[in-house]
Amino acid sequence: MRYFEIIESAEQSAAQRAQQKQRNARDRIAHAHEKRSAAATRYQDQLKACDDAIKQAQASLREASVRSYALRDRKGQLLGWIEPQGRLIQGKDRAGTVVGWYDARQNVTRDRHGVLFGTGDLLSALIVCKR
Repeated sequence: MRYFEIIESAEQSAAQRAQQKQRNARDRIAHAHEKRSAAATRYQDQLKACDDAIKQAQASLREASVRSYALRDRKGQLLGWIEPQGRLIQGKDRAGTVVGWYDARQNVTRDRHGVLFGTGDLLSALIVCKR
């Protein structure tokens, strides 16, 4: 009889070990799902933050961008116009020839020959002087 009890005890302990392994495996799977879910949430949060930053940068760029505009005298006659050209802003006379440009990075205005005209945006002065 003792022999059957030993065999039965061994089978029970083997079954208990198998159940414990299954529980451990389920716990590891649940933990991996939690980690994956947390990582996905962090990733989504980072994507949203990047999207918000892009939208904010685009909005500030639209606000700060210089659009073309005409310069006119008191009578309304066209003197010239100022328009963005890449990173430079060009000043043109009424005939459409370039009279100079303003470089915002260097904060200088140059005439059509590239000679320094002054510091700051002096394109309107260049256009008026050209007249």
